[in-house]
Amino acid sequence: MVYFKLTKELVEIIKDSRLENLVGCQKYCDRQYISFKDIEAVLQKLKKDMKDAQEKLQKKIAAESKKKGNKEITAEDLMNNKFDVLDFISRDKITETKEELEEVIVSLRKYESMEIRQITEKTEILFIDEHICNDNLKIRYVDEAFMEPEELIEENEKSLVTLKDCEKKFAEDPDVKQAREQSNEVMLEQIKLRIEKKQYREMTKGLRGGDAQEQELENQEKQEFRFTLAFGFGFISLMFLSFICGYFLGLHIFGLSMTNSLIMSLVFGISTIILETILFLIRLDKMDRQKKRIVKED
Repeated sequence: MVYFKLTKELVEIIKDSRLENLVGCQKYCDRQYISFKDIEAVLQKLKKDMKDAQEKLQKKIAAESKKKGNKEITAEDLMNNKFDVLDFISRDKITETKEELEEVIVSLRKYESMEIRQITEKTEILFIDEHICNDNLKIRYVDEAFMEPEELIEENEKSLVTLKDCEKKFAEDPDVKQAREQSNEVMLEQIKLRIEKKQYREMTKGLRGGDAQEQELENQEKQEFRFTLAFGFGFISLMFLSFICGYFLGLHIFGLSMTNSLIMSLVFGISTIILETILFLIRLDKMDRQKKRIVKED
């Protein structure tokens, strides 16, 4: 899993989200890590709080404008006020003034357009198994040096190796990078061309004539099917005839005994099988190369 070392800046962000005891390592853990999922949750919470505060401020301004205009209060307004009161009670706060909402918006505005990368690039990334907080700081002996979480975070910052530091240290050679990017561009162009050709074939497959390459591929498949049928019947016929011819050739032409004629039949038959197999492999190789050529051009 992906974790990051807690820093002072990360701790402040967590405090602003009011999730101190829900994300990251707990107070007495001697690791002081935070997972990528927790950082994502913190950022989503900050943006949600910002949006909620803006909506409440708009409602507050609208309510004040209604009061100034002496507009008659409707049943719908009463219901909305009822839900607002219930929402405030659930947050242990019955009223929120306009000034307080503005302060909340100002304090959260810096997180409105913030992305996770802006947070993670300032801390050290860790690839470890799932981390479970321990109580190593809590159970230390009295005579040992007791470290506070803040001190651990300072140690994290001192030994920090960010992604930018890794990029500088293990930077790719410019010439190699340029060659790789050029190769990738050529590959992307080839892929785009293939996609365009495929879309064109899909558009024109119902038209008379169709695409030449598509027709060539279909003809190739038909030729393979016809060749398979012809080879199957030819193989069976030649094998049968070779055994028969070998037997009668030895028995009637060369005047051999029945045993020797059977042996000669086997020789003719096995030789025919070997020859047909070699010819079949050559033909298959030729068809495969032709099919690959068509697909490559495609």
